[in-house]
Amino acid sequence: MKSLAISSYSYFQPRSTQPLLFSNLPNGVRDLKVNVEFYANSDYTALVQAISQRLPSLRALKYVLSSLGSWDLASLEDLSPFLQFSNLEELNLWVSEEIHFTTGDIYTLGRALPKMARLNLRRHYTLLPAVGMPASSLIDLAKSLPNLQFLCIHITYIDIPLPTPSTNDETHINPFNPATLRLLDVGDS
Repeated sequence: MKSLAISSYSYFQPRSTQPLLFSNLPNGVRDLKVNVEFYANSDYTALVQAISQRLPSLRALKYVLSSLGSWDLASLEDLSPFLQFSNLEELNLWVSEEIHFTTGDIYTLGRALPKMARLNLRRHYTLLPAVGMPASSLIDLAKSLPNLQFLCIHITYIDIPLPTPSTNDETHINPFNPATLRLLDVGDS
């Protein structure tokens, strides 16, 4: 089985069935589309971990997260359960709130998801991107995710020019190659 789509929304208490469903996913799935409801951080983390344990070779994940409680994702730390999917090439997340990335977050993302080619983080009920980051971090993102071809983010305006790579910098990782990025969606940035 290569692709699986699951909608856990039903009239029969979907939150109580989610752990059982996700812990029994069939092996070999490489593309998963799923809607998830959760009340607390622990519920959300447990569900993502169940998926990562059952599907370690997952390549594409389309995940709609619906918080039914007061907790919601707000930072890369909250997205950390997704960093376990080191083979991911495509990540599509729909969340309720905008998530802000720092430069350190960007490099953490690159180390954890080295094969990432498509990164799409959007808000529910809108086409607005759900990740915010300074424009000056765009080059850092391109360097940390060298296979990136599709990116959907919100860029925070900063009245400074983008940094140019230094040729004398020994910590220089990879030069930014704009030819690899095929689509950049910045929404209403």
